Amino acid sequence: MRLKLFISIIGFQICVIVMSLFLLKRKNSMGLMTSISPIKQESIQKSSSNIKFFYEPKPNTIIKFNHAWLPDAVTYTFNDDSLNERTNYEINKEDKTYRIVTLGDSFTFGQNISTEYNWTELLENELNANYLCSQINKYEVINLGVFSYDTQYEVERYRLRGTNIIPIFLFGHLLTLNGY
Repeated sequence: MRLKLFISIIGFQICVIVMSLFLLKRKNSMGLMTSISPIKQESIQKSSSNIKFFYEPKPNTIIKFNHAWLPDAVTYTFNDDSLNERTNYEINKEDKTYRIVTLGDSFTFGQNISTEYNWTELLENELNANYLCSQINKYEVINLGVFSYDTQYEVERYRLRGTNIIPIFLFGHLLTLNGY
């Protein structure tokens, strides 16, 4: 009895998998499948990196899209440095400005969330609204995240974009990423 039940369950699972693959292939051949990423090829650029396949969003680009499964339309705003940011950041910061750089993948980037609502923008808003003091007049939370990046790409993005904005200090020593 147990063997028959086990074989029936396995048979049912195989049927479900085969039918799912058939339907997926059929939808794809009819052009009904859509890409999860709304950033099209014309909105990205090959960067001046030694890493093969290192691409970044084009600077000063606005991308708007709406997927049926999202409650609202989404707008990505890329600044002069191709960062998913509302504003541009000067290389030389003002006095009493505290900078925080974030590295990461789609979560840090804010995939499927408009730029103004990604967590780095919300953190910057919260810090500037509630945590200013005599030593700090302004916070800047800089988002270097890009979806699908892994650690190697995140370090390269920091090397290309972040070192102009903020160097890394470890244990009192400046860390350079020239030969990382």
